[in-house]
Amino acid sequence: MHHITFIKCQDQVSYFLPFRLREAKVAPHIQYKSTRTHRTRAYVKKKMANVEQENAGFREEIGNLKEGMEKMAAMMETMMIAQAQAQAQTEADVVVSQPPADIPFP
Repeated sequence: MHHITFIKCQDQVSYFLPFRLREAKVAPHIQYKSTRTHRTRAYVKKKMANVEQENAGFREEIGNLKEGMEKMAAMMETMMIAQAQAQAQTEADVVVSQPPADIPFP
């Protein structure tokens, strides 16, 4: 009785076996990368999209740098004005603290 059952099971397995083996024995699909670049419309379009994206990033970076330079220039101008005022104030203090040259000392 067990022998007959085994044959039935073997028949059932053999019925499904080719499908399982076919799935297991099939090699994975390998996508080969071309060694040459062909100047197709799709390739050129893709390349130009990449270049445009890179250019947009550069434009944004240049804009940020320009804003930074404007801020630095404004700060430098403010610092130069403050330094000139401080220098003028110290010169005025030095002039006031010195006695006039035409008054003789006793």
